[in-house]
Amino acid sequence: MYPGRGTTHQDIAATVVTFAVHAVVGMFLLLNLNFSGTPHPDPSAIEPIPAEVVDEAAIRAELERQAREERRRQREEAERQAKIARAEREAEARRQAELRRQREEEERREAAEEERREAAQEAKRQAAAEAKRQAAEEERREAAQEAKRQAAEEAKRQAAAEAKRQAAEAKRQAAEEAKRETAAV
Repeated sequence: MYPGRGTTHQDIAATVVTFAVHAVVGMFLLLNLNFSGTPHPDPSAIEPIPAEVVDEAAIRAELERQAREERRRQREEAERQAKIARAEREAEARRQAELRRQREEEERREAAEEERREAAQEAKRQAAAEAKRQAAEEERREAAQEAKRQAAEEAKRQAAAEAKRQAAEAKRQAAEEAKRETAAV
């Protein structure tokens, strides 16, 4: 579209619409308008407003009563809050005491367990030492028996060697004696 083309049509349409809207609004206002004017109330229909006597002392007393009631209510609320806080502190103290008791019980149980474990280790150590001592004693006894057996064998061997030597010596002496006798004869 070219600029400026059709703008007169649009201006005319906008003007017509504006007049139509204004006419509708004007008609609506005219139809709702009361031609009789504003109604004036009948002077006899006006009800008098009863006057109240303001008693400052009664108002002051009521305000003081309300203030006392508010202080009493606040005091009761503070007492209630204090009771709740006290109950919470007592519950926390009981909980802490129970936790301490459980911790102490756990520590006692662990100490007893450690003591049992140490006693078992000590018993094992003593049993091992006793077994070692007995093994050494057995080894010593076996070594002594072996030494006795070897000494007995050595003594037997030496006795046999001595007997053999004596027999050889006796034989040699007998042979010499026989030789001497044969040489003497």
